[in-house]
Amino acid sequence: MLTREQEHVLWHLGNFSVAEKDICLMFLSAGNREKPEYGLRTLKRWGYVVQRKDGLYGITAKGLAYIDRDRGWLMCGGNQEARRRLAKTSRVAALLAQRNIYPSHAVPKDDRATFIPSQIWRTIREGITSTARFNGMLFFSGKRLVVYHIGDGNMDWQMFGERSLFFHNYGKYDDRATGMLLICDNGIGPEVAENIIRNTISRRKRLLSNPGGGFYETNKPQRYARSPIRLHDQYSRAFLTEEQDIASTLHYIKIEDSIVQEYARIFGGTVASSKCFWDTENYPKRVVLNTANDLLKYLYLFAYIKDSQLNSGIEWDMVMRKKYEPIAERYREQIWVMLA
Repeated sequence: MLTREQEHVLWHLGNFSVAEKDICLMFLSAGNREKPEYGLRTLKRWGYVVQRKDGLYGITAKGLAYIDRDRGWLMCGGNQEARRRLAKTSRVAALLAQRNIYPSHAVPKDDRATFIPSQIWRTIREGITSTARFNGMLFFSGKRLVVYHIGDGNMDWQMFGERSLFFHNYGKYDDRATGMLLICDNGIGPEVAENIIRNTISRRKRLLSNPGGGFYETNKPQRYARSPIRLHDQYSRAFLTEEQDIASTLHYIKIEDSIVQEYARIFGGTVASSKCFWDTENYPKRVVLNTANDLLKYLYLFAYIKDSQLNSGIEWDMVMRKKYEPIAERYREQIWVMLA
């Protein structure tokens, strides 16, 4: 008789075909009934799961029969690169499931938080290029966030491929992504953020051509280009979180509007227009509230400071999480930083 935690491993592998070892152990450690390693060895010994040569775990025919299925939900075939990418999607789905956000094959009809894997989203949304590296679409708090697991932050970014997820003229307007959630490994969030900001701000005249928001269209989003991760104003929002901070980041995203309203009430000033990247203003002071760690907010502010003619006479305050304080270190003379 399998434990509830072992059944969770089988259900996850039944959905995604593959999973990394630490993800299996994460499911098994939830109940604290036995040592996770022993629970995983039991599943292998009884023939429910198998460990492949590349280290990934997969479900066997016996495991599928136990959860009353004849095949997995998502299949990856024998291609090693396809298995690796599916394993990333499997990892993202497991991390979100730990926060009670579960995978689905359909767009939610209510405001329930839902994660749709990339393989499923491609069948729902037309016009997504084959080079897009996203792991899935997260419906959360009225937003549609493209989710990427970027690991150590060193990945080939398909600038035009990722932008195909944001275009109006492909698919329905309601299917267009309204932002992205970048998930990196634990302990390196500030370093990853600084690298992305540095790669983007060096080309800010082209990538951040319309500070404060806005979109533009093109009929040729299929252009292929390899590069480090660079952000674009068309992404609208770009939240960065470490794996261990997913819950707190999602919480800050959810209460973002409430924080702005409360800050304006307590400290005075007015809530800025939605077209502005800052949140409240009381001339000559403008305040950027970035507890959700939106990289584009950092970029717009730093670009304004670099282009001094745009911020003459303006005093800038920024509220950010303590972990990411090093991001603003070089701009300390121009920004008064408050830590959340």
